[in-house]
Amino acid sequence: MDSSDWSVIPRAAFVWIPAPATAITSCPTVLGASVAPDDALFVAPPVIASARVAALPDTLAPGPRVIVAGEVRVAVDDQGAIADPAALHELGRSSEFAAWVAADDGTDFIVDLELASPVTVTTVPPAAVFGLDGSTGCISSAGHTVVVEVVGSGLGQSYVVVPADAEVVVVDVRLPPGRPCG
Repeated sequence: MDSSDWSVIPRAAFVWIPAPATAITSCPTVLGASVAPDDALFVAPPVIASARVAALPDTLAPGPRVIVAGEVRVAVDDQGAIADPAALHELGRSSEFAAWVAADDGTDFIVDLELASPVTVTTVPPAAVFGLDGSTGCISSAGHTVVVEVVGSGLGQSYVVVPADAEVVVVDVRLPPGRPCG
């Protein structure tokens, strides 16, 4: 078909490119080669259309969250989904995502789930926490009761958030039975 005969450009003469600017990962077709419909002229990196954390833990400290892939931090909603197209694009451009795609080994893309703003926690022995109601409990420091939020535990320690106005230097672990919290 000679292009000088075209009064209308046929659809087959166009190449679809997924964005105004697209990185190219490979060019399987060489200059001057004949191509058939549906042959790849170039290969673009994958585009992330949606993403979410596969399984959120049942107990999470309250607050907005982000996922972290290397240097990329992307906000997620309460269900662990990424709603912002720009954030999806940023995640797709991370070197960690590129390495995961290149590995093509069928594994999940692993990221860290973090609070968007860190909180300061204090570690105490589990025996120091009393009067638990959900994640709220108390500790005693120098005989004074302090209401705390338990945000985790591990390796024989409880991680608690202490109110900013409370001073806790040493915790009491030998408490009288039935001591009220709050």
